[in-house]
Amino acid sequence: MQTKSFEHSQAILMRKSGKTLPAIAKKLKVSKSSVSLWTQDIVLPERARALIQARKVRAREMANEAKRKLTRTKLANVKQESELSMSKTTIDNEMALIMCSLMYWCEGSKSKNDSEFTFTNAEPLTICGFMALLRQAIPQLDEKRFRVKMHLHEYHDESRQRTFWSEVTGIQEQQFQNTFWKPHTGKSTKPNYNGCIHVRYHDVVLSRKISAIARAFLENMVT
Repeated sequence: MQTKSFEHSQAILMRKSGKTLPAIAKKLKVSKSSVSLWTQDIVLPERARALIQARKVRAREMANEAKRKLTRTKLANVKQESELSMSKTTIDNEMALIMCSLMYWCEGSKSKNDSEFTFTNAEPLTICGFMALLRQAIPQLDEKRFRVKMHLHEYHDESRQRTFWSEVTGIQEQQFQNTFWKPHTGKSTKPNYNGCIHVRYHDVVLSRKISAIARAFLENMVT
């Protein structure tokens, strides 16, 4: 009968003490498959099984934290690069009009003859950015023509949300229409969800201009 090697014996002892297969392989400088083969018939004591499980959980936690840290670093780098790029970018009225039109093309209403101008979104930053671009591109806007309709869930405080969206849009609360209450679906509430809003501006000429610019820009890009 072949005599067990030193590594073989050590692997068995380490396994019984609660060491994981990767840890044993690293310590003995052998392959994980060898360790697995040497220890496959071992019946581990309860304490050893508990230690191995705890080490596996800890190893997964450490690996996940390392991934999260790497992701945070990458996001921070991209954010820094983007902020630097934007600091060197000048958005004049013409560029603002194009950007606003493209945002509207993605999130605005599509109506017959481009007669309706309604921008819909639930992301405050998107709404705020769109309104800023629109006001810069069309400085002669009549603010009284704006109307806002909130789409809320039953767990929302209507008054609080009206104040919130008024600050985001820069539109007076008096210009908010009756709130649309979404039917209860039985699902849990969404943390930090402020509902969805429709921002409408009553001006057919503006609506057609914005849609025409977006359409012309996109058609020019593909020709």
